[in-house]
Amino acid sequence: MSTTTRRIPELDIARAIAVIAIIVYHTGMVFSEPLYPGAGMPEWLPKFLDTFHLYTLFIVSGYLTNFNRPLSGSLVVKAARSALLPYAISCLFIIGGSAAWACALGTDPAEQAQRWFEASLWGAGAQHPLALVPDLERIGGIWFLPALFWAKLYIGATAKLGDKGKLVAMLAALAFGMVSANYVWLPLSIQSGIAGAAFMYVGWLFRTHADALAARRIPVTVVSAGLWIAAIAYGGNSSIAMCAFPAGIIDIAGGIGASWCILRSSALIARHAHGLSRALECAGRNTLPLFALHIVEDNTLPMWIILPTLVTSCGAHPWSWVALACVRLLFDAMLVGLMYVTPLLRTVFFPHIRVRLRERATAFWSSLYAASE
Repeated sequence: MSTTTRRIPELDIARAIAVIAIIVYHTGMVFSEPLYPGAGMPEWLPKFLDTFHLYTLFIVSGYLTNFNRPLSGSLVVKAARSALLPYAISCLFIIGGSAAWACALGTDPAEQAQRWFEASLWGAGAQHPLALVPDLERIGGIWFLPALFWAKLYIGATAKLGDKGKLVAMLAALAFGMVSANYVWLPLSIQSGIAGAAFMYVGWLFRTHADALAARRIPVTVVSAGLWIAAIAYGGNSSIAMCAFPAGIIDIAGGIGASWCILRSSALIARHAHGLSRALECAGRNTLPLFALHIVEDNTLPMWIILPTLVTSCGAHPWSWVALACVRLLFDAMLVGLMYVTPLLRTVFFPHIRVRLRERATAFWSSLYAASE
């Protein structure tokens, strides 16, 4: 969820597709067909979404990351400001929201606040049997932000390596995440971030070899689609959050192939479907607040009350899960609007606004200086 001063439409569109897929995916986790027969999401859909959503987010982030910038104090500060600060604020919302719901439902708000405070400090995407501190609540999808922080630090630490050295370092990062997860699970998604750096490296390769890939885009897309189909057929249960790839290379190569197909589809949308493109680009520019607020909502809303009430009052219909996913998306978008009009939150969660203001200020002072000469 990095930013750049020059917007690239297909990247914003791809990012929007990935985050919307995450919202739909999380809807399927709580509102599946086995749990709510006749109304829930079919089991194959979350498995399909799992083949590309997080891979795409990491690869797009890598496309926008400078792999030649060495690790420094300023890089650490910038990475913390863009990843850890939104993470901390999102966790505060989760803690406050869960305590508020506990009060409304007549349960202990202090207990809920403590539960989510500990989960925030642990920062895991899911519960892991080998966690250093067992039995802590997972913080959920917001794990991506601390993972992105560690990924950027690892990328900075390997920036001075040559091309072959970077390749070896990124393969080692992926191997470290996968192997170490079989022995211990560290806090704040450290292993997920280091392994995620390998997928960011793929995004950087897409960028540095853009001309060569464009010249061969048809065969590359055909091969990528084949890899994605293989992942759909034989994989689909991978978890970058847990560094788990049960189908091995099929999951990994399929995720990369799927991301390439998403990027190519996004380029076609940007070129030919202008109305849809504008809507997705807008969402893509604001994926950080949309993603963060969705996880806040996902962790705090009492779905164990909402979903049975929904099915009881409206009945079980085959497309009930579609309506719920759309309502969640609209609700999350409304929360993004509220965040945008809050000045302090806007500076943290809308970095492209900050970049644009800085550019305008620079242009203003440059024009004054030119006029004074």
